[in-house]
Amino acid sequence: MNLSPGTPRLDPRAYPRPTATTAAYEALKRMVLVCELGPGVELRENDLAKSLALSRTPVREALNRLVHDGLVEVRPRQGYRVTDVTLSGVHEVFELREALEPAIVALVAQRAPIEALEQLRDDVLAAPTDSLQNAVFVDHHLHTGLADLSGNRYMARTMRHLLAELQRVLFLSLSDGSVQLDLVGHHTTILDALVRADADQARQAVLEESQEMRRRVVEAIMAALPEVSLQPGAAAVPVVATTPTSRPTLRFS
Repeated sequence: MNLSPGTPRLDPRAYPRPTATTAAYEALKRMVLVCELGPGVELRENDLAKSLALSRTPVREALNRLVHDGLVEVRPRQGYRVTDVTLSGVHEVFELREALEPAIVALVAQRAPIEALEQLRDDVLAAPTDSLQNAVFVDHHLHTGLADLSGNRYMARTMRHLLAELQRVLFLSLSDGSVQLDLVGHHTTILDALVRADADQARQAVLEESQEMRRRVVEAIMAALPEVSLQPGAAAVPVVATTPTSRPTLRFS
């Protein structure tokens, strides 16, 4: 397992436990979400501890937190590995988003202070979306911000977990050259509707963004795996995996 040269090194003296665990967790989670540690990669405590300049204990505790998040799995007698991403899982993520987020924005339209919405709109629309990484991070900031403004901590918690998995899907399936989503247009429509407290238009706008994003992601996956059948009961299940010397690629399981 090779980490990128830019992997942050953490000074253990600056992070007494349990802060060292939190620092390791945040660093490893970021690497999983942006696919520096892609699906299928084996995670060795010693290697990670050395790369992060930490002892094995906080790294092990961080890995266990990632297991709870569903981003890492434990295999008996084999250790930790980053979980796979399946085509069926991609559909399930979008199904949940399209069921949950309209309810979130309806609450935002009712409850959120206008000043908070205007500030979120200014921040989001001023941020660059000229690369895949920037676009994904801006989209994540918007939708986690809306979840927080809903005033429902259970919805917000679920949405954050969902958006983390979706972030990983976007980095795996898309590239800078394939970013064709009109995120600025979608974001403007959503935020303008919420500033006007127009819950109906806000619900419609978040659905349209999610549905377009789902279509782009599935198109990208199918372009990489043209032989995959989407018919019910198809035996071939596409899984996203990582090769040691390249960016994440798609394979069959």
